[in-house]
Amino acid sequence: MMFKLRISKVSSNTSRRGTFGLAIGSALGFAFSPSSVQSSNRTVDTDKMITIPGRIAGSTPVPVRRNYLSGQYGQIHFRIAQPLIKTNKRPVICLHMSPNSSRVYERFMGFLGTDRLCIAPDTPGFGDSDPPFQQPLIEDYASELGKFIENLNLDSVDLIGYHTGSETCVELGHQYPDKISRIAIISAPIFNESEREDHKNQYAL
Repeated sequence: MMFKLRISKVSSNTSRRGTFGLAIGSALGFAFSPSSVQSSNRTVDTDKMITIPGRIAGSTPVPVRRNYLSGQYGQIHFRIAQPLIKTNKRPVICLHMSPNSSRVYERFMGFLGTDRLCIAPDTPGFGDSDPPFQQPLIEDYASELGKFIENLNLDSVDLIGYHTGSETCVELGHQYPDKISRIAIISAPIFNESEREDHKNQYAL
Protein backbone atom coordinates (compact mmCIF):
# COMPACT_ATOMS: atom_id res chain seq x y z
CA MET A 1 0.00 0.00 0.00
CA MET A 2 1.32 3.46 -0.89
CA PHE A 3 0.62 6.62 1.09
CA LYS A 4 1.09 10.26 0.15
CA LEU A 5 2.61 12.84 2.47
CA ARG A 6 0.24 15.73 3.01
CA ILE A 7 1.45 18.95 4.62
CA SER A 8 -1.30 21.03 6.18
CA LYS A 9 -1.98 23.27 9.13
CA VAL A 10 -3.86 21.79 12.05
CA SER A 11 -6.26 23.96 14.01
CA SER A 12 -5.16 24.99 17.47
CA ASN A 13 -7.96 23.07 19.15
CA THR A 14 -6.71 19.73 17.83
CA SER A 15 -5.05 17.69 20.54
CA ARG A 16 -1.28 17.37 20.34
CA ARG A 17 -1.46 13.62 20.73
CA GLY A 18 -3.97 13.30 17.91
CA THR A 19 -1.98 15.62 15.67
CA PHE A 20 1.19 13.66 16.32
CA GLY A 21 -0.49 10.35 15.59
CA LEU A 22 -2.06 11.49 12.33
CA ALA A 23 1.06 13.22 11.11
CA ILE A 24 3.40 10.41 11.97
CA GLY A 25 1.18 7.86 10.23
CA SER A 26 1.06 9.74 6.93
CA ALA A 27 4.71 10.70 7.04
CA LEU A 28 5.89 7.17 7.71
CA GLY A 29 3.68 5.73 5.02
CA PHE A 30 5.44 7.99 2.54
CA ALA A 31 8.97 7.65 3.82
CA PHE A 32 9.05 3.94 4.61
CA SER A 33 6.66 2.45 2.07
CA PRO A 34 7.41 -1.01 0.66
CA SER A 35 8.81 0.57 -2.50
CA SER A 36 11.52 2.44 -0.60
CA VAL A 37 13.31 -0.62 0.77
CA GLN A 38 13.48 -4.30 -0.03
CA SER A 39 10.87 -6.17 1.99
CA SER A 40 11.59 -9.31 3.95
CA ASN A 41 8.44 -11.33 3.11
CA ARG A 42 7.86 -11.86 6.82
CA THR A 43 4.73 -11.09 8.80
CA VAL A 44 4.57 -10.25 12.48
CA ASP A 45 1.83 -11.55 14.72
CA THR A 46 0.77 -8.40 16.57
CA ASP A 47 -1.61 -10.45 18.71
CA LYS A 48 1.41 -11.76 20.63
CA MET A 49 2.21 -8.70 22.72
CA ILE A 50 5.14 -8.16 25.08
CA THR A 51 5.09 -6.10 28.26
CA ILE A 52 8.16 -4.83 30.11
CA PRO A 53 7.30 -3.86 33.72
CA GLY A 54 7.72 -0.16 34.42
CA ARG A 55 7.58 0.94 30.78
CA ILE A 56 4.98 3.48 29.69
CA ALA A 57 4.52 1.78 26.33
CA GLY A 58 2.32 -0.99 27.63
CA SER A 59 2.09 -4.12 25.53
CA THR A 60 3.80 -4.01 22.12
CA PRO A 61 4.74 -6.67 19.54
CA VAL A 62 8.47 -6.25 20.30
CA PRO A 63 10.02 -4.96 23.54
CA VAL A 64 11.35 -1.39 23.83
CA ARG A 65 14.53 -1.35 25.89
CA ARG A 66 16.89 1.37 27.11
CA ASN A 67 20.64 1.81 26.92
CA TYR A 68 23.50 4.34 26.95
CA LEU A 69 26.29 5.21 24.53
CA SER A 70 29.25 7.50 25.21
CA GLY A 71 29.36 10.87 23.43
CA GLN A 72 31.45 14.02 23.57
CA TYR A 73 29.25 15.52 26.32
CA GLY A 74 29.01 12.36 28.40
CA GLN A 75 26.44 9.61 27.95
CA ILE A 76 23.59 9.55 25.46
CA HIS A 77 20.53 7.68 26.65
CA PHE A 78 18.43 5.95 24.02
CA ARG A 79 15.52 3.60 23.53
CA ILE A 80 15.77 0.68 21.13
CA ALA A 81 13.37 -1.81 19.54
CA GLN A 82 14.26 -4.43 16.97
CA PRO A 83 12.67 -7.38 15.18
CA LEU A 84 12.89 -10.83 16.67
CA ILE A 85 14.31 -11.95 13.31
CA LYS A 86 16.77 -9.69 11.50
CA THR A 87 15.49 -8.05 8.29
CA ASN A 88 17.18 -6.14 5.49
CA LYS A 89 15.28 -2.90 6.07
CA ARG A 90 17.17 0.25 6.94
CA PRO A 91 17.27 1.25 10.62
CA VAL A 92 15.28 4.32 11.61
CA ILE A 93 16.38 6.96 14.12
CA CYS A 94 13.62 8.96 15.86
CA LEU A 95 14.43 12.47 17.14
CA HIS A 96 12.07 14.09 19.65
CA MET A 97 10.91 17.67 20.10
CA SER A 98 12.32 19.97 22.79
CA PRO A 99 11.77 20.13 25.66
CA ASN A 100 10.95 16.42 25.74
CA SER A 101 12.64 13.04 25.40
CA SER A 102 12.58 9.80 23.44
CA ARG A 103 9.79 8.72 25.75
CA VAL A 104 7.30 10.23 23.26
CA TYR A 105 8.24 7.50 20.78
CA GLU A 106 8.19 4.53 23.16
CA ARG A 107 4.93 2.83 22.22
CA PHE A 108 5.34 3.75 18.56
CA MET A 109 8.76 2.06 18.54
CA GLY A 110 7.26 -1.16 19.87
CA PHE A 111 5.35 -1.45 16.59
CA LEU A 112 7.77 0.10 14.10
CA GLY A 113 10.49 -2.16 15.49
CA THR A 114 8.68 -5.28 14.27
CA ASP A 115 10.45 -5.17 10.90
CA ARG A 116 13.49 -2.91 11.38
CA LEU A 117 15.89 -1.63 14.01
CA CYS A 118 14.35 1.46 15.64
CA ILE A 119 16.36 3.78 17.92
CA ALA A 120 15.31 7.00 19.68
CA PRO A 121 18.04 8.93 21.52
CA ASP A 122 17.49 11.64 24.10
CA THR A 123 18.96 14.87 22.70
CA PRO A 124 21.93 15.99 24.85
CA GLY A 125 20.57 17.87 27.87
CA PHE A 126 17.12 16.26 27.68
CA GLY A 127 15.72 13.04 29.12
CA ASP A 128 18.57 11.04 30.63
CA SER A 129 21.32 12.28 28.28
CA ASP A 130 24.13 14.40 29.72
CA PRO A 131 23.99 18.11 28.81
CA PRO A 132 26.36 19.99 26.48
CA PHE A 133 29.12 22.10 28.01
CA GLN A 134 27.58 25.31 26.66
CA GLN A 135 24.33 26.46 25.06
CA PRO A 136 24.07 24.37 21.87
CA LEU A 137 22.84 25.12 18.37
CA ILE A 138 20.92 22.74 16.10
CA GLU A 139 24.22 22.18 14.30
CA ASP A 140 25.76 20.96 17.58
CA TYR A 141 22.90 18.52 18.20
CA ALA A 142 23.21 17.19 14.64
CA SER A 143 26.97 16.75 14.97
CA GLU A 144 26.64 14.84 18.23
CA LEU A 145 23.81 12.62 16.97
CA GLY A 146 25.71 11.97 13.74
CA LYS A 147 28.58 10.63 15.83
CA PHE A 148 26.02 8.63 17.81
CA ILE A 149 24.87 6.94 14.58
CA GLU A 150 28.50 6.26 13.61
CA ASN A 151 29.23 4.75 17.04
CA LEU A 152 26.31 2.37 16.52
CA ASN A 153 28.12 1.14 13.37
CA LEU A 154 25.13 1.90 11.16
CA ASP A 155 26.01 2.45 7.50
CA SER A 156 22.74 4.04 6.36
CA VAL A 157 19.64 5.13 8.28
CA ASP A 158 16.26 6.80 7.83
CA LEU A 159 15.25 9.64 10.16
CA ILE A 160 12.02 10.73 11.80
CA GLY A 161 11.96 14.19 13.37
CA TYR A 162 9.19 15.69 15.46
CA HIS A 163 9.12 19.52 15.72
CA THR A 164 12.62 20.52 16.95
CA GLY A 165 13.81 17.04 16.02
CA SER A 166 12.84 17.75 12.40
CA GLU A 167 15.33 20.63 12.32
CA THR A 168 18.03 18.34 13.65
CA CYS A 169 17.11 15.73 11.02
CA VAL A 170 17.54 18.21 8.18
CA GLU A 171 20.88 19.40 9.56
CA LEU A 172 21.98 15.77 9.95
CA GLY A 173 21.22 15.29 6.27
CA HIS A 174 23.53 18.20 5.46
CA GLN A 175 26.33 17.02 7.73
CA TYR A 176 26.11 13.29 6.97
CA PRO A 177 24.68 12.98 3.43
CA ASP A 178 26.26 9.54 2.91
CA LYS A 179 24.58 8.08 5.99
CA ILE A 180 21.10 9.62 5.81
CA SER A 181 18.81 7.99 3.25
CA ARG A 182 15.30 9.37 3.93
CA ILE A 183 13.81 11.89 6.33
CA ALA A 184 10.22 12.15 7.60
CA ILE A 185 9.53 15.45 9.37
CA ILE A 186 6.48 16.06 11.56
CA SER A 187 5.26 19.49 12.69
CA ALA A 188 8.41 21.14 11.33
CA PRO A 189 8.86 24.60 12.94
CA ILE A 190 8.80 26.73 9.78
CA PHE A 191 7.84 30.27 10.82
CA ASN A 192 7.68 33.69 9.23
CA GLU A 193 9.28 36.62 11.05
CA SER A 194 6.10 37.54 12.96
CA GLU A 195 5.58 33.96 14.15
CA ARG A 196 9.25 33.68 15.09
CA GLU A 197 8.97 36.81 17.24
CA ASP A 198 5.83 35.46 18.94
CA HIS A 199 7.65 32.24 19.83
CA LYS A 200 10.64 34.15 21.18
CA ASN A 201 8.35 36.15 23.47
CA GLN A 202 6.45 33.04 24.54
CA TYR A 203 9.58 31.16 25.62
CA ALA A 204 11.62 34.10 26.89
CA LEU A 205 12.74 33.76 30.51
